[in-house]
Amino acid sequence: VSWSPDGRRLATTSIDARVRIYDFAKRELERSLPGRNRSVSRVRVAPGGQRIAIAGADRSLRVLDASCAPIAVLEDVHPKAVKGMEWSPDGQRLASTSLDGGVAVWVIDSGALAPIATRFQRPVGVYAVTWSPDGSRLAIGLEDGDVEILDASSGARLSGCSDHPEQVYCVAWSPDGEGIASASRDATVSLHAQGGDRRIACRGHTDLLFSTSWSPDGTLLASSSRDRTTRIWDRDGRCLRVLEGHGLSVWDARFSLDGKRIASCSFDTTIRVYDVLGGELLGSLLGH
Repeated sequence: VSWSPDGRRLATTSIDARVRIYDFAKRELERSLPGRNRSVSRVRVAPGGQRIAIAGADRSLRVLDASCAPIAVLEDVHPKAVKGMEWSPDGQRLASTSLDGGVAVWVIDSGALAPIATRFQRPVGVYAVTWSPDGSRLAIGLEDGDVEILDASSGARLSGCSDHPEQVYCVAWSPDGEGIASASRDATVSLHAQGGDRRIACRGHTDLLFSTSWSPDGTLLASSSRDRTTRIWDRDGRCLRVLEGHGLSVWDARFSLDGKRIASCSFDTTIRVYDVLGGELLGSLLGH
């Protein structure tokens, strides 16, 4: 799930291979975009809201403009399905990862999508990717439980850590650049401090985690789980609230850009939007 910068719209993906755009202010489905021959794994709205990127299990990447008109379609970007995808902070580059161990960075140039000179290869599958706030580095979550920091231009490994005994399904760089959160199959979120050995483990979920994301001001962290809940944590690893109501696994949860709301999407085919401060349900969206 991904918010538009103005907090009015939500983009979501589904195993039915469609991307749906909702107008949350009106609580209605605005547009349903036809998919391809397999499910859509990720959708991300670029900073500024002028582009939408869609990653498919069919190994494709699609980039649309704000009106949902296609800008570019790339086929077979990885030998296996695309697992991770994120826009750079300036919205000009797109990073993608796959279980084949590949990490690719794509650059938008005059409306076209083209690969930069270097495609990076890791020894194990890569589930997730996130950018540093200055756009110079990538953090990736690996199949073996490691988190690695790479130079975004050369792919050189700068550092890494091994906090999880199982796969890392999501990584998120804090807005201030001082920390990286990783969510794992081991049901924990690990907070890593940059430039030091400080690690905080956020525990409370009872099943594997699918995602983790920061609030825009970097004071809060959200995690979503197969235990059907979204939890909100502070930077000291304290669970501030548990958001419930989904009937099946919560696949993703993301803060709005004003930090006041959080949207969660679930295998129960609904999207639920909560007030961050009080935890109240503000609305549910159907259509998947």
